[in-house]
Amino acid sequence: MKTPSLAWRWFFLISCSAFIIDLVTKRLALRYLEPYTDLSVWGDVFSLTLVFNPGALWSIDPSVFIPGLSSRAFFIIFGMIALVVLSFFVRSLSWEKTPWMFVGSAFVLGGALGNLMDRLIYPEGVVDFIKVDLGFFPADPWPIFNFADIWLSLGIAAILIGTVRGEEDESSGKGA
Repeated sequence: MKTPSLAWRWFFLISCSAFIIDLVTKRLALRYLEPYTDLSVWGDVFSLTLVFNPGALWSIDPSVFIPGLSSRAFFIIFGMIALVVLSFFVRSLSWEKTPWMFVGSAFVLGGALGNLMDRLIYPEGVVDFIKVDLGFFPADPWPIFNFADIWLSLGIAAILIGTVRGEEDESSGKGA
């Protein structure tokens, strides 16, 4: 059996760490926070508020666009398909040629697994609990989120940086 390279060990460590941090913080939120009640951490700017999000970003609900479609079923199926697509994409990456995309994909994997796990466990939706209110649009307040959302955002940003920097996967035959 071939030993995984150091880069793939880092990929696994980043993905697992992101997933575990998300999982643990959500469990803490469920245990210690009252639903829909703000626990102020830093005035009105930063608080913890437990909510369940049955939709996606900003509580987008696909059943509005496709009547009769269960949001939960849609997001579970979509999440699983996205993980399969991501796994094929990741296989074409190289730490040496595509470091931003490599690390970004690790964060996306950890975040996607975290939110998918919630959708499988909680019929109410994804556990969100971080609330930021900067007092001006669009953060007045920003939609409540969780660590999986942070990892997904960081991962997508890193992949975009890799794209702008000209990183390309090995399957294209081009390098950075």
